[in-house]
Amino acid sequence: MYVGDLTKAKRIICTYYDTPPEHFGDYHFFDRQEQGRKTNQFILTASAVMILLGLLGTWLYIHFASGRFPLLSWQTALFASGVGIYFLLLNRVSRGAGFQQNLTRNTSSILALLSLISQNSQTTTAFAFLDEGSYGERGLEVLRDSVRPNAKIYYLDSIGADAPIRAIGKQFNEGQLQQLSIEHSSEAMGSINYLFCAEKQQDQTYVLPKKQLKQKELNSRNMQKVLALFG
Repeated sequence: MYVGDLTKAKRIICTYYDTPPEHFGDYHFFDRQEQGRKTNQFILTASAVMILLGLLGTWLYIHFASGRFPLLSWQTALFASGVGIYFLLLNRVSRGAGFQQNLTRNTSSILALLSLISQNSQTTTAFAFLDEGSYGERGLEVLRDSVRPNAKIYYLDSIGADAPIRAIGKQFNEGQLQQLSIEHSSEAMGSINYLFCAEKQQDQTYVLPKKQLKQKELNSRNMQKVLALFG
């Protein structure tokens, strides 16, 4: 979903709105392969556990209850409901949809984008909510094909986390970043400028630890920095 005229905008601020799949461990920025591996590990493990529970439940039913319940009874209805719920849960787990807590990863960035939209009065700024941002870069590719060649694209990710806020890209105002105490790296990341919260590891990769992924309150200071940077 786009807000504003992409063909005229000189600056586009965007984030993804899809729910990230469940995964083991930390969230690795810019490493689709590692993130995919951790997601597949969760799906395989959780699916195996669910299948074993289903087999156990079936065995218990066959050996202890199958001959005791009349076909039309509340016990049979309760069992049928349990089977239905089981297959719904199995379907969710097989797609990586566990019990995600998305406040940090995408909700915080969506809230920041909505705040920027409400404050924006510049016709040269547009906003984009991208699909499939948790799974790949299809949404970014469509966006790049829709904007003018020299437009600046800023991508928000996990900006409400309790971690240092960082900027990567060559089209940021370095004076503003220094004033807001935002760490900046001008390394090339294609034509996209990234603003996100993460810990930097010794191997120069960026991760968001599991603890921050599951936090229940937004880091209001980081949120305010984003609003000040783009406001």
